[in-house]
Amino acid sequence: MRPTGFGNPVVSWVIDGTDVAGGGPLTVSGPVDLDRADLPGQPVRSVGTMTFSTSVSDVSDSTGAALRLALYPTNHPGTEQLTVETRISEQYAPDVPQFGSVSWTAGRRRGNGR
Repeated sequence: MRPTGFGNPVVSWVIDGTDVAGGGPLTVSGPVDLDRADLPGQPVRSVGTMTFSTSVSDVSDSTGAALRLALYPTNHPGTEQLTVETRISEQYAPDVPQFGSVSWTAGRRRGNGR
């Protein structure tokens, strides 16, 4: 994510409603599509627990500030459906309102590296 319009952006990350605290282990519950041997291509959706190792890093360059969130799954219950949100505020100007959130949902299929 490359925030623009902020002098010193402070970004917080939220995965399925759980705050990501700078890196380390993260466990979330959310929708998971489970493959079925009897009906290939027709997964069953359920709620599962997913565990990730996380890394948050500053990857700023000459074009400006940029932040990277990396998720490394430690278990693969199926095709995980994640909602990732960011909230951005200004570090040195508390009167500047926080930029609500930007969110997107991504699925990760077990075993294919996406």
